[in-house]
Amino acid sequence: MRGDRPQPQQRWLPELWNGQAWQLCGTPRRDRREAELYLAAQRRGPHPAPAYRLVHEFTDYEVLRVWGTPVRTDIEPMP
Repeated sequence: MRGDRPQPQQRWLPELWNGQAWQLCGTPRRDRREAELYLAAQRRGPHPAPAYRLVHEFTDYEVLRVWGTPVRTDIEPMP
């Protein structure tokens, strides 16, 4: 039963501020240190953005499966 559930995943998303919104820069990393090094390199690059941030994304999959067809049942009135 447990074998068909996807594993929880965490990623670090490097983002830059383009003046109006945060946008993804580069590829999401599995390692926080690697993502921080990437952002440090971006800051030292030829065209640095006004601001950078690192977003931690954690996904834990809860899979719910329901078999059969729904059946309407009338709730008995309280006596």
